Formats: sequence, structure tokens, C-alpha cells
Amino acid sequence: MMPDHTTIHSTRASGEFVGIDWGSSNFRILTFGPAAVESTVYPEGIASFNGVGILAYLKDKLVEHRVSCQTPVLMCGMVGARSGLSEVAYVDAPLALTELGQHLVTVPDPDFELLIVPGVKMATGQVDVMRG
Repeated sequence: MMPDHTTIHSTRASGEFVGIDWGSSNFRILTFGPAAVESTVYPEGIASFNGVGILAYLKDKLVEHRVSCQTPVLMCGMVGARSGLSEVAYVDAPLALTELGQHLVTVPDPDFELLIVPGVKMATGQVDVMRG
């Protein structure tokens, strides 16, 4: 029987920080440690939750990957949409990549340090956006 997720570059699971790319159709967790990166993709995108159980699913995956409560979890994608975990406003472009960290939005949680990276919008001419 095939697993319902794929793992790329398996290493130790506790990392210095965790990246979550949570789109409409997939959930990707990346743990960044001193020696390696682990990347696992699951088919549970934000669209499959209908706004219910998102935080519980996220925390289950963090526990499954043995993420420490002190490890920052940076999230991007649809997790910051109205139908996601917490709606996060876009920031205006142009914006230096080094400035993006000043716009992180904290998701209050007693167990993990959860941060959503905002999307960026270009409002000159036709509005164009890129989510987190």
C-alpha cells in the first residue's frame, strides 16, 4: 500500500526552523536543520478543510515531525487567505526581500511559534498578487 504523502531528503526532523507551504490542494512541510532539510508533501490543501480543523491538522503534522515548541514555523500560501488559518493582508510592492520579515503575522498559539508570511501585491495598473 502506498503512503498518502511523499518524503524527499529524509533527515532528522527537529530543525532550526520549519517552513509550511499550504496551498489550495497540498500541504508541504519543510524542516531546516543544521545538516539537512526534510520536505514532505501531503494532499490536504486548505480547500479540503472548508475553514474547519485547520489548526488541529497543522499541529498534528508539527507533532508528527517532532517540531519543538521553540522552533519558529513560517507559513505561506493559502494559509493566509480568508479561508485559511488566519487572513493576512498583502503588503505593497516594491518591497525588498529583507523587509518582508517585518510584516510577518503571528498566529496566537500556546504550543508553537506560528508566523504567516504575507503575500505581496503590485497595485500599479492592473492589480497583481503573489500569496506569501
